Amino acid sequence: MSTNDEIVEKLQTIVDKIKPDADIDIEQLRQIKSDLENIWSQLQFERIDARKNKKWREADKLRDAEQECKQAIDIVQSAILRPILIGKNQDNLQEMQKILGEVKTAAKTQERIDFIIKSLSFLRRILA
Repeated sequence: MSTNDEIVEKLQTIVDKIKPDADIDIEQLRQIKSDLENIWSQLQFERIDARKNKKWREADKLRDAEQECKQAIDIVQSAILRPILIGKNQDNLQEMQKILGEVKTAAKTQERIDFIIKSLSFLRRILA
């Protein structure tokens, strides 16, 4: 499914913005929030499409991905409201890069959705 590939690419772009040797400023956080909101919309569309096509397991997975994405958006919004810079952990960033690498090589839609969920969950942890 090409939309899942788009989502993976957008998540990769977000992770690339989080460098271990640089702080994330408010404008970057706002852009990350905007990107996550776009991903959230795509996930909602994909879930509706899966339901129309009676792909119930995929629709359930996409609902989980939507929830993770919404929580990530909330975390980023919280970080924007806090007037501090977010510290990053090199191990976390390496783990996120590994997860995103696995997403790119996943062959099945279900695997991609699982990795999208993992990536969003991990992004929340990095930014929390």
